[in-house]
Amino acid sequence: MGNGHPPGEGQQRPTVASVVRAGCLSLSMLGVVTLLLAGSTIFNPGSVRCTLARTLIEDANDDGKDFNDVETGGREADALSCDEALTLAETSRRNENSDRTVSLPSEGLIRNRGLMSAVVAIGQGVTGFLTLTTLRRRHRTAALVFTALGVVVPVLGLISVLVLGFVIYALVFSGPSRELWPSTSRPAPES
Repeated sequence: MGNGHPPGEGQQRPTVASVVRAGCLSLSMLGVVTLLLAGSTIFNPGSVRCTLARTLIEDANDDGKDFNDVETGGREADALSCDEALTLAETSRRNENSDRTVSLPSEGLIRNRGLMSAVVAIGQGVTGFLTLTTLRRRHRTAALVFTALGVVVPVLGLISVLVLGFVIYALVFSGPSRELWPSTSRPAPES
């Protein structure tokens, strides 16, 4: 049952408690949403880079600090062409006492980040589903690994972190999870 092996003859399959089910479904759904969002960075990194440049210009001009303002000729950042936004964004100074300017990530870096997010998303979706359907310890462990990776690369920001925190609670600390997957203590070595 909880030892990572499927139930054998005469054993009943344990029922999945609501909290464990919710954790597995949350992980799978987060994986699907993350994969959908990662698609734009993989297939159109130039558009993501333009959006980032326009956002940087808008934030620099609206933050109340004069040293990092970007001269747009009186136009809103959204009205700038992509090439103008990319050029102007890199004229924004990083801090008041330095001439160093902001640098935007390259299209390759944006695409690689999207690919990394997609791999994590696929892993989350698959392991969440496998954990829910098989209740095997190895699938739960894989789900927890992809949960930890999702915390490192939180595509949805705080929402990702909150969902992944719930997944960790549901699969590790909840009462039903401890019944399904009891901790296996190893015998102490004989002296």
